[in-house]
Amino acid sequence: MHVTNTLRERNKARTRAALSEAAVAIIREQGVERLTAELVADRAGVSRRTFFNYFPSVDAAMACSVEALLAELTVALEARPTNESIWETIPAILTAPEGSAIVERIALLATTRDHSAQARHMAHDHVEAFVDWLAQWVTNRVGTDDTLYAATLAASVAAAAEATVRVWISRPGFTGLTTESLADYRALLNRSLDLLREGFERPRPA
Repeated sequence: MHVTNTLRERNKARTRAALSEAAVAIIREQGVERLTAELVADRAGVSRRTFFNYFPSVDAAMACSVEALLAELTVALEARPTNESIWETIPAILTAPEGSAIVERIALLATTRDHSAQARHMAHDHVEAFVDWLAQWVTNRVGTDDTLYAATLAASVAAAAEATVRVWISRPGFTGLTTESLADYRALLNRSLDLLREGFERPRPA
């Protein structure tokens, strides 16, 4: 009985992951406006009814995918040196494969959010999930009960990422989400995080 239940739970987890991954693939390939439960179910090879057995909405499927990304990021963070400062860890991890996945997701939604209320809503949800996760990580890493410190630091990183998005998509020659443009975004994000770390007392030369 125990083996059967374990197998059943694994199958459920695989189906859940397949549905959330299908939702992301549809947004990447067809745009957020095309995201429907029917398309997600078809992409994952299940029925529409099965989709709703797992998720109440496509937003919930996307939220599940974010949870998976943040879980992977947590594992990667735990592998970093314990004596590393927060401002060394955060830039390093956001440019690692695990961090790049969440960065790419936010960038993906950012490229369409000005033209889509649904994309704006999803981008907001992604950022909120990231802020909550990062604040908890900072609390655990620093070992502080100063919730304001953790919340402010996490929100500042998210604000830097969002400011970077605005600059990134407004640059001449921007044509959408590509390998090259993502590399450009990460470079800009690193500079933005440097500004947070060093402060804004003196403007830098252009």
